[in-house]
Amino acid sequence: MADTKTKCAHPSCECMIEKGGKYGKYCSEYCKEKGDQIELRCECRCPACH
Repeated sequence: MADTKTKCAHPSCECMIEKGGKYGKYCSEYCKEKGDQIELRCECRCPACH
């Protein structure tokens, strides 16, 4: 069985997301807007990051 989850593409984010989700390779609109920017702490407000 293939793995259907992957890590959010935002470097500071720890969220695991379903492939083909609402925000593409990101877990949230916040991470999608930040893209590849490096942050000390992800502020996406998802449970995995807080």
